[in-house]
Amino acid sequence: NQEGIQALVPKRRPGRTGQLTVGVREQLQWDLAKTPRDFGLQRAAWDGPTLVIHLRKMGVRLQVRQALRLPI
Repeated sequence: NQEGIQALVPKRRPGRTGQLTVGVREQLQWDLAKTPRDFGLQRAAWDGPTLVIHLRKMGVRLQVRQALRLPI
């Protein structure tokens, strides 16, 4: 209350910045609507390892656990 409305403005948090830009996130949403086979991957459905391979093609390096936790 002492800071007023300014207290609601998000403050910069320490740590590594995210690798997923808005553009990459939007592209990934479009890509996930298709099957992995549309991108030359030999899987019928998306799973963690397949998503990591696809993200690497987009220039994003994540581990499987991190990829599974993406808020997409």
